[in-house]
Amino acid sequence: LVLLLCSTLFIMVTVSLRELNQKTAEVMARVERGESLEITRNGRRIATIVPSGPHPLEQLLASGLVSVVATRNDLTFEIEENVEGSRGLDAILDDRYGAGRW
Repeated sequence: LVLLLCSTLFIMVTVSLRELNQKTAEVMARVERGESLEITRNGRRIATIVPSGPHPLEQLLASGLVSVVATRNDLTFEIEENVEGSRGLDAILDDRYGAGRW
């Protein structure tokens, strides 16, 4: 398959489904290097594998349109000791709704 776009020659390489199945790591390494591949079954195109660009959120972060408020590493949890022998669920419910209110 050869497409002519804006005076630029674009060639889509064809890989059979069998080759993809038998040489998955090699085929995906080609995609990682920037190659776009057309996958065929019995000579008929069934899929196209293209290199992934940056994640949309990464682009928004880089542009400054969004910012990170917290990361998983920023989250901390305090664990209180079990007071007066109460069970764990009782302590959680007391904390959420007030002692004896649930």
